[in-house]
Amino acid sequence: GPLFTHHLATSSQDFDFNVGFPVSATIAVSGRVKPALLPAATVIKTVYQGNYDDLFQAWRSFGQQVDIEFGEQLKLAGLVPDTTFWESYVLGPESDPDPRQWRTELNLPLRRAGAAPSHR
Repeated sequence: GPLFTHHLATSSQDFDFNVGFPVSATIAVSGRVKPALLPAATVIKTVYQGNYDDLFQAWRSFGQQVDIEFGEQLKLAGLVPDTTFWESYVLGPESDPDPRQWRTELNLPLRRAGAAPSHR
């Protein structure tokens, strides 16, 4: 499957993330390569189309859209966005040199309000 990044912590000082590929077999530890799993989660997702340089703004817009369109429904369901998120690079420079054609799936996991975040 496509390359993905699982963002574990982001702040103005830290940027902690895993880079991975979906695989069908167990991966053995080898140096810095370690097996990991994306957590099972209910997610809200969208597909961003465009240059990777604009992913930060895409996430910001997506978060605002989720808040506006689903905020009340999530609150009633007792759900909040988790602190982690991941993006899957569905189409990128390996598929088409034109960044306007690149597609990145943005996945925002949800957790029960009051439950501990999934990481840290």
